[in-house]
Order: sequence, then structure tokens, then C-alpha cells
Amino acid sequence: MPPRSPPVLLLVVLPVVLAVLAYGRVLDGEFLWDDTRVVRDAPRLADPGAVLRAFVPDLLAGGRPTTELTFAATRALSGPGPRGFHLGSLLLHLGVVGLVLAFTRRVLRLAGSAGVDGVAVAVAGLFALHPLQTEAVSYVTQRSEVLASGLYLATLLALLAADRAGPGIRGALWGAAALAASTLGMGAKQIVVTAPVAFVLLVLLVPPRAGEARPTRWGFRAALVAPILLVDLLLVRGLLASVAGRPDAGFSVPGASPGSYFLTQWRVVATYVRLLAWPAGQQADGSIPLSRSLAEPAVLLAGLFLAALLGGAALLWTRCRARATTGAADGRAAAFGVAFFFLVLAPTSSFVPIADALAERRTYLAGWGLLLAGTLGARGILERAVAAPRRRRVEAAAVLVAWLALAVALHRRNAVWETDLDFWGDAVARAPELPRPWLGLGW
Repeated sequence: MPPRSPPVLLLVVLPVVLAVLAYGRVLDGEFLWDDTRVVRDAPRLADPGAVLRAFVPDLLAGGRPTTELTFAATRALSGPGPRGFHLGSLLLHLGVVGLVLAFTRRVLRLAGSAGVDGVAVAVAGLFALHPLQTEAVSYVTQRSEVLASGLYLATLLALLAADRAGPGIRGALWGAAALAASTLGMGAKQIVVTAPVAFVLLVLLVPPRAGEARPTRWGFRAALVAPILLVDLLLVRGLLASVAGRPDAGFSVPGASPGSYFLTQWRVVATYVRLLAWPAGQQADGSIPLSRSLAEPAVLLAGLFLAALLGGAALLWTRCRARATTGAADGRAAAFGVAFFFLVLAPTSSFVPIADALAERRTYLAGWGLLLAGTLGARGILERAVAAPRRRRVEAAAVLVAWLALAVALHRRNAVWETDLDFWGDAVARAPELPRPWLGLGW
């Protein structure tokens, strides 16, 4: 009897180990930039009880009490030094990798794809190792991005479980779990506001293949989504009130109108796509000149590129929506991935100005959509280019090479987050024309 190969899902252990090794160089890294204000010198973190008592008022006022509560717990468990905070962020990142694995499998199964486990492991590994994730994981203050992303995925998984269970006690319990995860996620970072829309898009864009239609319960789905939307609207109202008149975010950012910020984001989002495809030229400082007109060549080119990306996804979905082939299933899932990328970025990369127009951390969860679409696209190319007997080995080799290359790049990029001097030195090297990096380096 031939020996059995290990389950495909166990292969995710390899990128997890590589991620731990790559992020290990920042475990003893210093507190950087906003870390001193938000984490090191925040007196309330010394009293987890005080953070817990203020949780609801802070949540209603647009704060991030979920993130603050994890900081207080970290300090209580490991003390005020940076090592415990870095370790906590790394563990959260690995937890999100597990949720990415589960969510990718669910999306592909819903679409009717073949080889679900292999694709899910490949995507989870790319997510774990991509160097663009470093700002969210290695910069302690941005734990909010990692935490919100995990709760975003938990919300979607709970909504999908409720949808599968249907009306009844199980469906109601899963719906309540989705509401709890969404509310806690809004207390980490308000990107979770788009989770109900992502759920609706998922069941619309990734239906089961022909002949496997499941009962449509739009009334039940509306009942699942409605309380989440109501809570989200309440919390967004508090957030907008909290940033009124502030110079760093909201409609009072000096010199940044909603229109100019929107045009600037065309360039920014195009940059995110480029960095996801080829993570070279990353920069920590997000201060970039605002765009004022469609006539600017960079704006026009970026707009055409993003329109082509969205238009291509729409065309792909139109061609695949009614077909029952594995390729069509992959096409539906890939189209959802592209839509997911733009949806998750919408709160920070649309019309509401933020002083730092570009921030790599904002792609932490959004990038999953393009990683999924790219992986499925690569599989489609290999299916046409490589004969079946060799294809599995070629696919495995391609994934392994991608993981190892990203692991090396991830380890190198984490050098930026080891010390304050490394951080600001890199910022000056990347953008010597900006004043803030020089100020930080001089300080």
C-alpha cells in the first residue's frame, strides 16, 4: 500500500514558520513613531479595568477601544516593554492567516471550484508572507488593522454560516455572532463597516455553479445584515463627529477637498496594486502631493488602469456567471476578489480625506482579494500551458518559489521596523523631498 501524502491543509505550516522567522527580527524592536504616544506613554493601559469600563463610551465616540483593550491586556501579561506587544501583533497576524485560509476555502466551495484546499493554502501563505503586511504587523500602533481584519473575516464567516443554516435557532445564533464580531471590529478600526456589503456581494457574485442552486432567502439575509448596518451607522456617526475640525482626518484636513482626495487615491490605489504584484519601493511615510485635476498624466493613467482592472473583473464575471466549468467557478471567485479589494479600501481610499493619503497598512486585508484573483489566474494559465501529469508538481513548485521569495523580502523589509533610526533613515532614503522624514530622523 503506497504511503499517503499529508493533508494539503497541513502545508500552511511552512509559510507560518517562515513568517515567524521573518518577523522574529522585530520582536525586540523599539517602539516607533506613534507607539510612544499610543502604547508606551498611555497611562490608561496600566489599568485594563479602566479601559473596559470606558469601552462603550469610547466605541460610540469613534474610538478604538477593542485595540486599546488588547494593548492593556498585553501590558498586564508581559509588562511595558515592546517585546510583548510585538509578539502579540505577530500572534494576531497568524490568527488572521488561519481565518484567511478558512474564508478562502469557503469562497471557493461556494463558487464550485476544484482543488479548493491547495488554492486556499497557497493564498494563505502569500497573505502571511507578503512584505506589504509589515506596517500592520511590525508597527505596534497599527495592530488595529490586523485586529479589525480578523474580526472582518469572522463577521463574514459567521454570516455565511447563518446563511447556510437558514431561519431558526442556529441561523439566529450565527447572526448574533456576526453582529458581535462586527461591533468589536468597529472598535478596532472602522473598515469593518463594509463587511455587510462584502457579504451581499459574495452571495451575488459567487453563486454555486449551475445545477447546484441553493434556496435564496433574501428576507432572511436582510434580517441578518440589518442590525449590523444599524450599529455601523451609529458608530460611523460617532466617528465623523470625533474627527470634525481635526487636521489629520475628516473634512477639515487642510488643502484636501473630497474631490482632490478622491483623485489622489487613484494614484494611491494603483500604487497598492503595483506593490502587491511586485513589493519593491515600499515607503513608510504616506505624505504625497494631492492631485487637483483629471488632466494630470499620473491621475489619468492611474484612472485608466483601475477602470481596466474593474472592467476586466466585470467582464470575467459576466462570462462566467452561468457556466458550470471549474474555470468559470474560478472566474466568479476571482471577480469577487477584485471587488473585495476595492470595497475594503473604500473607507480610507475614496472621498473622506486623511492627512496620510498613502499607507501600506491599508492593504492588509484588501490585498487578499487580489492575491486570490492572481492565484486563480496563474492556475488557469498553468492548466493551459502544462500537461496534466506534470501540472500538480509545477503548481507546487511555483507556490514554493513564491513563498520563499516573499519570505526573504519580508525578512529584509522588517529591518526598517527594528529601530527608530532604521525607520526614519529608510523614510528619508525613499522620499528625500518630504519634510517629515527629515524631522523624524533629526529628532
